[in-house]
Amino acid sequence: MNSNLGKSIAVLAKKFGDLEITERGDKEEPWTLAGDLVDVEKSLLVLSNDLFPQLLRDGASSQELKETLLDIGEEFRHIAYHIGNSKFYQYLRVTTPEHQVD
Repeated sequence: MNSNLGKSIAVLAKKFGDLEITERGDKEEPWTLAGDLVDVEKSLLVLSNDLFPQLLRDGASSQELKETLLDIGEEFRHIAYHIGNSKFYQYLRVTTPEHQVD
């Protein structure tokens, strides 16, 4: 983990801990939430800076487009995991069987 990322997580965890957003005694949730938000940000940057522009690239083959769409799906899966990982955002978890997030 690079030092800036570690500092970001620590700063967020401290702020979230001060908000008392979790049940009393759950000291891990602020750290979990902070780490999840940092990971979601990283995925969003990959999507916006790398993958979405690849869809618009001139000369991309059908196979390259398909691979990019699959890569986008993996970033979506990663984001969905982190949304469901924290207790704070558990109300956003998808609960229908056909859309279950593991």
